[in-house]
Amino acid sequence: MSFISYAQNYEDVMLRRVLKSVSRGFYVDIGAAWPDEHSVTKAFYDQGWSGINVEPNPKFHAALVSARPRDINLRVAIGEHSGEAVMNIIDGTGLSSVDDGIVQGHIEAGWNPDRQTVKMERLVDILETHVPAGQDIHFLKVDVEGLEEQALRGNDWRKFRPWVVLVEATLPMSQTPSYEQWEPILLDAGYLFSYADGLNRFYVAEEQAALRGAFAYPPNVFDDFKGADLMALEMRLELLEHEKQRLEHLVQQAEQRVQRAEQQVQQAAQLAQETERRVQDLERQKDHADHQLRLIQASTSWRLTAPFRGVSNRLFKHGLKAQVWSTVRSGVRYVNGHAKLRRTALRVLNHMPGLKDKLRRVMGLVQTAPVSMADNYDSYNSSDLTAHANRIYEELQAAYKHVGQEKH
Repeated sequence: MSFISYAQNYEDVMLRRVLKSVSRGFYVDIGAAWPDEHSVTKAFYDQGWSGINVEPNPKFHAALVSARPRDINLRVAIGEHSGEAVMNIIDGTGLSSVDDGIVQGHIEAGWNPDRQTVKMERLVDILETHVPAGQDIHFLKVDVEGLEEQALRGNDWRKFRPWVVLVEATLPMSQTPSYEQWEPILLDAGYLFSYADGLNRFYVAEEQAALRGAFAYPPNVFDDFKGADLMALEMRLELLEHEKQRLEHLVQQAEQRVQRAEQQVQQAAQLAQETERRVQDLERQKDHADHQLRLIQASTSWRLTAPFRGVSNRLFKHGLKAQVWSTVRSGVRYVNGHAKLRRTALRVLNHMPGLKDKLRRVMGLVQTAPVSMADNYDSYNSSDLTAHANRIYEELQAAYKHVGQEKH
């Protein structure tokens, strides 16, 4: 896996190359600022290192306390003497300084510093208090916005000798060199200049001179690293790619649902069309049946058989004997009220004396009828009915004869 560089100018890449043999080393960061952004120590902390972070800005210090629980995080300024100092806090930047001359330049550039009194300590005092006995300091980073000389003078270089020292070597936010005043302190303390990256200068303790060879070249492809910003973009791109795939899957599912819905709509439309055709067929059948019924109801046979249908309907509808005889009476009265039907019925009943006698009793005609139904039989003339009525009469006569034969 590639090394992730968080430092502003790949200082951590160079330090990793120089200190590749060290596992879980120890660092001191003077002017630590953010716990991750532009941090020289973040990558090492992630690999199990620990150390001391010195940061007077209260917001940055609070962030360090939260993000670096293994580290010692001190809210103090570093100087040549212990005491107090007025710190010009420029919020959200790494430009805070106790150097009023440098801060005046920031004010002229539009910054609005917040002046706060902070505790100031010497570097040697901090190291004596917080570095465990026998613990090597593998690198010391100094970035104090113009107070580099005072910070370096505040250490005992014979007692505390970091393997590598890197110091910001230009005036804040410029390429103007500023190392002439403080470099002699390191050279006199037995440190060898080893590398400059345009922003910082790197020094190696004489006793660790073998490390100087690692400074021969600037960060390059063989260091196998990625900047944190690039890594964040790649991670963001990967998340976006996953989100894209998820959305594409959702779109595909939606398209499948739409296709199924369209199929269902088509099936529903086909069913509606088929239902419409069936309804039309039924309406045509109904119209045809209504027409046939009107033709039947308009026929002579329908009118002739009306009394008998009444008898049949009542028989099937009620199933009661009293209703049967009531219906018979109504039928006989209807026949008696129509001369042609009466003559036809008499012709038929003359062949069925038993039924004729029963009808007489039902209607009370035995005593009241002056002329029997049989007396009118001879007066029937087939010319009184239509040809269709004659056929019906003949069929009735044949039926009654058949019934009479069965009785005998």
